[in-house]
Amino acid sequence: MKQVNLRGNFEMEIASLLGPDTAIIDSELGKVRGEIDLSDADGSIGIESLHAEVIDSKLLTLSIKGKFDDITQRDDLRFETSLKVPSLSALGRELGFEAGRLGAFTFRGQVSGSDEKLLAEGKAQLGQTDVSGTLSGSLVGIRPVLYGKLYSPVFHFADFGLLPEADAPATAAEKSGQEKKPARKRLFGDDPIPFEALKDFDLDLDVLLDQLEGVELDIDKAEAQLNLKDGLLKIEPLQFNFVGGSVVVHLVADAQAKEPKISLRLEADDVDLGDLLAQVEADVPLDGELDMVLDLKAAGASPRALSSSLQGDLDLAIARGQIRTSLLDLAAVDLRRWLFSKSAHQGYSDLNCLIVRFDFHHGTAESKKLILLDTTNVLAPGEGSIDLRDEIIDIRFDPHAKNRRLIETTIPFAIEGPLTNPSVKLSSTGATIRMVEEVFLTPVRLLGDLLHLVHDHGKDPKNPCLIRQAGEPEG
Repeated sequence: MKQVNLRGNFEMEIASLLGPDTAIIDSELGKVRGEIDLSDADGSIGIESLHAEVIDSKLLTLSIKGKFDDITQRDDLRFETSLKVPSLSALGRELGFEAGRLGAFTFRGQVSGSDEKLLAEGKAQLGQTDVSGTLSGSLVGIRPVLYGKLYSPVFHFADFGLLPEADAPATAAEKSGQEKKPARKRLFGDDPIPFEALKDFDLDLDVLLDQLEGVELDIDKAEAQLNLKDGLLKIEPLQFNFVGGSVVVHLVADAQAKEPKISLRLEADDVDLGDLLAQVEADVPLDGELDMVLDLKAAGASPRALSSSLQGDLDLAIARGQIRTSLLDLAAVDLRRWLFSKSAHQGYSDLNCLIVRFDFHHGTAESKKLILLDTTNVLAPGEGSIDLRDEIIDIRFDPHAKNRRLIETTIPFAIEGPLTNPSVKLSSTGATIRMVEEVFLTPVRLLGDLLHLVHDHGKDPKNPCLIRQAGEPEG
């Protein structure tokens, strides 16, 4: 029996390789041209060598060199690959799918495997983000499966289309005040979350990102373990350094059920609240060490449905902080004495501790005597609720002076109204109300902006909030 030994050149339109169902007319994909050596010298027919490249294309540059040892068994494929795509968005449009705002992409490395499983090892770059590691994929089974380990020294959110588009510039009418700006939308919208996409593939991926760029917040050293199987996504854990502290997140999203379900546990430790607010360019008269434990569950297909079904609890503490212009002192003293108090001259009042504990039931967070503000001159217990269904806040404080010789009067006050624009209700003069609003409401109004970002772990036994929780007097 004669051996097969064929060697030749080839050139063809890439569009013709995409199948008869692909309607690409006047394609800019270009052509693939190369050399091939086909032989059965080792007893099985295979591609002993293949060198191919894409030519005449405005959308990509591709060069591959390697072998496909056994065509009949469809295994032992090994190719050195070099790929450059000026714009993934443009390439996606040509191929008939949406690739968002993704830009330039390059890959250089080795692709190996068989018709059942492929392994890619090398270095890739999307925009300014360099990624190295290994990825393997399989098309055998109910759905595609992707496994891998990826590392990036600097991850740019914008390269992956993860940043919102810039707001359109204000019109002349808006600048002159003649045209009213549209009312702010609800915090939680009704647009469906694409949970169905979790059923399209399986995933087992470890990711390490040294530095993250493109967001206003100081985030680095992010590690995540992602597992997706049969529509059940587990991120256990995602951990990262965050504004001087650390955050650990455990997230489970279940798309198997008729109504998608989510469970979230978040632990934030020693986050610098002052730096956090400064980095989001918020002029908020509050800083301190933020510790938080969030343990929530929800069900629904949209942000509004999820927020309206929240069950769980929130435990938050801010220690060793400051409040500018002496917020709680103002609520507990008459205006004349406050203006001449020591804290007024300093421009701030020390915040020893703020403790907040909320229990969530069907989208409403309630706190019964579990809010406590402790400043230099005032101790203010509070209680109230935050209704995420109707997006309304109603929290009431009853300040008590620590030194009756200096402070004669205490004035209860409440924060109430829509989350997007709450107001202070205070039985005092209009001037005092305005001062309290200036000092206090700014951070409350930020709740909507910081909600999606949202305890000490025994590392600091002298934490004043831990002392308060234990009911011990501060030394």
